Amino acid sequence: MLIPTTTQAQRLEECLAALAQRLPAALPVEIVVVASAATPEVMRVLAAAADPRLRVLECGVNLGVAGGFNRARAAAKGELLCLLHDDTVIGEGWLEAMLDAAARHPESGVFASVVANPDGTLQSAGWMLWADAVPGRLWPADTRVEAIVEELPVDLGPSCALAVRGELFDAIGGLDERFHPGYYVDADCAFACREAGRVVRLVPSARVVHHRRSTSSAAYRDFVAERNRGRFVEKWGHRLAGRPPLDDAPDALAAARARVRKEAAAIVAAGAWKRPLAARFRLDAGEQEERLAREERETLVAYRRALEARLTVATDGLRWLEDKTLELARLAGVEIERDAGGWPRFERVVEALAERLRASRRC
Repeated sequence: MLIPTTTQAQRLEECLAALAQRLPAALPVEIVVVASAATPEVMRVLAAAADPRLRVLECGVNLGVAGGFNRARAAAKGELLCLLHDDTVIGEGWLEAMLDAAARHPESGVFASVVANPDGTLQSAGWMLWADAVPGRLWPADTRVEAIVEELPVDLGPSCALAVRGELFDAIGGLDERFHPGYYVDADCAFACREAGRVVRLVPSARVVHHRRSTSSAAYRDFVAERNRGRFVEKWGHRLAGRPPLDDAPDALAAARARVRKEAAAIVAAGAWKRPLAARFRLDAGEQEERLAREERETLVAYRRALEARLTVATDGLRWLEDKTLELARLAGVEIERDAGGWPRFERVVEALAERLRASRRC
């Protein structure tokens, strides 16, 4: 089990409690938690955890999703690497289902979970990347978790709960840390899996609950996701060519699932999965920390500039609206009150205009 963590103490505690309760004691399992730039609350949760299978690696730099998983992989020995976010809670039999699927499907390199929201609704049963790497569900929005019963290939599965063969992880060089701090890490892993001649497979009986988007602001998430989408297109544009634009219609989703199955069948028929893989994964902890600390700084600078640009647009729009409001007030003969500094009191202007409008409707 590989788990990066930074700030979510309560979620991490729930995640570790589920592992302690639901991982079979008879199986040789190791839990490697990477605490990167972790809060004191997170460190207290880890100090209080009593699971003897748990190992904690500390780092003062926020390694992000890919960097955290890579750091954990460098310390892990398992043949099947289970990637979990610290806000994910595994269900009963989750690991057993992943191990069983890995044994029955040697052609598959990545195994995806069925992910539920905390309210029990379906969050993900595999995702699809449409034209320009726009992500979308593979199933209609009203699909129930219980309806997902078929073990089938998917375009990608979310990194909140993935199982990846260790040999594949090492062969693709680990997760790509250019997608820092997150977003498109799982998509890149899935595309690299197929590039290596392996299939990404959904395991319906491997179920988890994920507290999605429980960290950071929506504006920051959108900024990082859009930036990393561009990086993904730059890297995998040759594999995205010909994909249709996002379409949530049931027929379009069914066609998307059929395309994924066809691609997986071609991989199996070609026998590429039988070829041995050469390990390329290497990790220099010091170099990783220096590089990702620099990436973190550059990301924050770029985010600040994006916010400033949005503020400029919003300010220009507000000034335009103020000018039009004053113009309308003058045309309507409304007196424009001003404050001590000489600025128009727009709340009074708007109230007067609204009253004029109500009066005209009464007439």
